Amino acid sequence: MALPSSGPLSGSQIATELGATAVNISLRSLSSTAGFSTPDNMSEFHGFASTAEYNFTIPGTYNWTVPEGVTSVSAVVIGGGGGSSGTPGNSGLSSSGGGGGGLHWRNSFSLTPGCLATIIVGEGGAAAGSTTGAGGGGGGSCFRIGGSVCALATGGAGGVLDGNNAAGGYCCLSAGGGGGNGGEGGCSLNNNGGGGGGGAAGYSGNGGNAGQGNGGTGNPGTNGGGGGGGGQSSGGTPNNGGGGVNPYGQGSNGSGGSTNNPGGGGSGGQSGQSGAIGGQYGGGAGGAEDDTSFTGAAGAQGFVRLITGASRSFPSTNVSQADSGTITNYSNPVLFQHYAGASSIGTQTGFPGDSITFIDRTNGDGNESDSVWEITIPDSVVLSSAGYVELTGNKGQIDDVLLYTSANPTGPWTLQGSTSAASISLNFSYNTSDVGTINYLRIVIDKQGGDEDTLYTSTFNLRYNNLV
Repeated sequence: MALPSSGPLSGSQIATELGATAVNISLRSLSSTAGFSTPDNMSEFHGFASTAEYNFTIPGTYNWTVPEGVTSVSAVVIGGGGGSSGTPGNSGLSSSGGGGGGLHWRNSFSLTPGCLATIIVGEGGAAAGSTTGAGGGGGGSCFRIGGSVCALATGGAGGVLDGNNAAGGYCCLSAGGGGGNGGEGGCSLNNNGGGGGGGAAGYSGNGGNAGQGNGGTGNPGTNGGGGGGGGQSSGGTPNNGGGGVNPYGQGSNGSGGSTNNPGGGGSGGQSGQSGAIGGQYGGGAGGAEDDTSFTGAAGAQGFVRLITGASRSFPSTNVSQADSGTITNYSNPVLFQHYAGASSIGTQTGFPGDSITFIDRTNGDGNESDSVWEITIPDSVVLSSAGYVELTGNKGQIDDVLLYTSANPTGPWTLQGSTSAASISLNFSYNTSDVGTINYLRIVIDKQGGDEDTLYTSTFNLRYNNLV
């Protein structure tokens, strides 16, 4: 627990924060051992905090209030890996792998206790969902205060059936600090084997590029990055996802995958997983060979980690979990919660607040960049005889907004409405026959092209009308 930023301080408070086990130990000596400048008076201890970390573990957007006494943090953010494309069996086409997520770190960013920060954890790119579909791009991860970007890494692009490699996510070095870009996903067109998934970025180097279809070898990561997955040969089992990377400091490079094998995890991260899924965190998904009817695999999610304490800095100075006295894990992002309140036309469930921020992940290449939020209607909500779901707001710099429904969390999804108008107004009607068939909502914001590392904000209000 950090010491108060003002008011009276006791010697015992300070001794506890510094880790004293006996009251007769010099505070000056303890301060030096803790990496804190030796004080001339008690007031210098205002706001002092022992080492701590704050981890954001589930994809979504968090509103984080800077704790009392925290005046500086170092951050590392990892973008999500891209999903792989599908492949229709015996078509002559093979599946392409997704790109690995980028990584960006920044040290000693000054904060004011009590201020509100925005944390975005990028989702892993979705599997194609069909044998002819493209894989979804991985979501970007970000730490920002107001309009100031403290750390930002974009997600890897999804695999496509056009013979092109899927780009890895980018590191926003313009904000300061360091990091690297994700490895490219491997392609395959009119070939016998699917491409591997790109490796997640390293702390001061790039993730390994994946092997191409028909058994190409993936490259190892550099400076702690994940290795690229190996290309798949004809008849092989798709298990060639890219290696992920850990947020706990730079370690050894992830190995490149051989034929039909995944890339190794960098810096102690997870290797690519069975079924071509990318390794945590930020690994791109791998593809499958042309004789397989394959609907793609998912990329791995991103991660955001903040650390406090003197003498701690990325990429590798006292940044392991063993160097943190207090560890706080956040796993409840605001965009995945459900809020109910009174309404003149029934129960209202929707987003808390009006502002939604997302990260462009086109990297300036002009390809479409979709951000997706999936919402589960709570089990306690029962549809009445008739009603509708309503989505309103202002799309800002977004090109299109689309609203889908499904009976299952993984689809298939039914498009209920879309709009490119500046003022969003989407709704669809339901009745008793829809009970149990629209348990899940998906909102897609579509940004076509744009500049890399760009933050966009829109406003939404979602409600379910005429609920019991």
